Amino acid sequence: MRVVFQLHNAEVDTVIQSRAAQAVEKLAGRLRRVVDATVRVAGGGAQQRVEITLRSPRRPALVAEGTGYRLDVALRSALDGLEAQIAKVREARARRVRAARQDAASA
Repeated sequence: MRVVFQLHNAEVDTVIQSRAAQAVEKLAGRLRRVVDATVRVAGGGAQQRVEITLRSPRRPALVAEGTGYRLDVALRSALDGLEAQIAKVREARARRVRAARQDAASA
């Protein structure tokens, strides 16, 4: 999986960039077959905005956005949103598997 950073009117420290890449890779490991991730950082003014997109085949892209006065706050907010979406996807899959096993056991 590759992580692409797109910076729009923002300067991102290499430490924050590497932390973001590690966090995105960790979250992507919880899903199957993630192709790539895009981290968009938009600065300008008092608000910083971070948008993270995870793409994988046969599944709609997961998109999470976070805003804050500091870049690390915006990044944490976006990562929390993405983590919540991944939890929903995983729970839905587990529900389908459990239902299929119950149907197979009762048949």
